[in-house]
Amino acid sequence: MAPWLPPRTYDFVTLFAVANTVLINYIMGSRLLYGMARQGLLPSALGRVHAVRHTPHVAILTLLLLVTCLTLSGGVADLASATGLLLLFSFAIVNAALVTLKLRAGEPPGAFEVPVIVPVMGIAVNATLIVARVMDGERSLRAPAVAGLIVLTVTVLYFILRPKIAAETLSSLEESA
Repeated sequence: MAPWLPPRTYDFVTLFAVANTVLINYIMGSRLLYGMARQGLLPSALGRVHAVRHTPHVAILTLLLLVTCLTLSGGVADLASATGLLLLFSFAIVNAALVTLKLRAGEPPGAFEVPVIVPVMGIAVNATLIVARVMDGERSLRAPAVAGLIVLTVTVLYFILRPKIAAETLSSLEESA
């Protein structure tokens, strides 16, 4: 820390860094919704682009509505905590996918290989951190509830939309054969 800088300078730097991160996540989130809609994983309306600006305006507005509702439902601290839990859950899922690929018969080796114990330990560490956060008696259960609701909603949407995607993929494979 530079003692010659006024303390308010650090407040400004912190605020700027957080705002920059939020903006990048917001842009990434809207593009993620757009891309998933274009692949048929979300409603097609989210894949529309503005006629003049060529931006996914429906996805941007949908994300704005979702983030506003989540922020107003429990505050920024709960939303940040829920985001952390969702990241840990995502890391555990990625590690589980790696274990599945490593144990699948006939899977060709990749350019970078790790022993199966590495992703198994990744799953264990992430699961431990999730359980520790949920079981922490000093913190509210609102963030785990928000994270759980998001995971449940995504899972339900997946099972609703997946048969349509699988049928389209199967028919396109049959046509190309």
